[in-house]
Amino acid sequence: MFVPSLTVTKSRGKEVAIMKKLIALTTVLCFVLSNAVPARAAFTSDVKKVLNAEADLKTGVADKKTLTTTLYSVNTDGTLSTTTATKLSFTYASGKTWQLANEVLELTYEANLGGWGVQIYTDNTSTSASPKWIEKPTDSGGNVPDVPAGLIGEKDVADYIAVPMAWKAMPGVDKDGKTAKPKKVTSVSTSTDFKVDYTIPTERTLSDAFSSKELYQLKDGTDYYGKYCFITDKKSQGFTWTDSDSDGVIDESEKSSIKVVDTFADADEYNVPVNYLGASTCTYNATGSYIFRDRVTSPVYVVLAADTSAGTIKSTYKTNTLTLELFHE
Repeated sequence: MFVPSLTVTKSRGKEVAIMKKLIALTTVLCFVLSNAVPARAAFTSDVKKVLNAEADLKTGVADKKTLTTTLYSVNTDGTLSTTTATKLSFTYASGKTWQLANEVLELTYEANLGGWGVQIYTDNTSTSASPKWIEKPTDSGGNVPDVPAGLIGEKDVADYIAVPMAWKAMPGVDKDGKTAKPKKVTSVSTSTDFKVDYTIPTERTLSDAFSSKELYQLKDGTDYYGKYCFITDKKSQGFTWTDSDSDGVIDESEKSSIKVVDTFADADEYNVPVNYLGASTCTYNATGSYIFRDRVTSPVYVVLAADTSAGTIKSTYKTNTLTLELFHE
């Protein structure tokens, strides 16, 4: 387990008789046509020249590689404000787990180089990180330490605790293909526009070939629609273990099978809100291929959330290394 033919029955009666008529009619037509067209005369080639032709089709005069990020505050009614912010903020609420940021990130870009995309990540172990994540070694009981992705505690006693963050890409167009801005709602019903409406993420555990935990937004309070991706860190590591009883819990007898694995790679699809294929859905198809929405135009919006319940020690949790990076192959 991994953590971060149609068959047609033909009668032998009337249909067969009709088919015979059609075949006979076709034969007659072919016969008439073949006799109506004169035979093509033979010819002799005297001079032959072959020209080399090449079309150099370019999509632009110059390379396009610009990226602009803007944070917009969210109004109390869930709509996007015209007021900009200088940093992301989350409001802690007792008894709550995942909380949406009070802002939405707008990505405006121009890109035409092959295999381009925009990736998002933290770098909480870098020398410029403040606060800087300190790794707590795996203890003798086999408990696995946190990964550095997300928000880090400022106090010494909390700097080994990471508050997970997640993101969801919003294409910026409604169901009719018209330009629209995202809106925060309490639930996504079948009558609302799921392309621009979003809700707080809900965590659920899965057992499949591609992930063991997923974040969905709720539709009608019970069903799920739309996914979030976990933010990864440049030094992120996950772990695998043999879940013998398939309960999603590391039991004492399973701890010896724990192995730490790398989970971050530059331009990995899981880190990319938008690329040349479109906006990310944070979803795999049945064959394990990542799904991007059909090509979208700039801007794309990124909704962010944090699991505030993970901050078990009273402290301020933050990161100054949340990076948006335009790349190409």
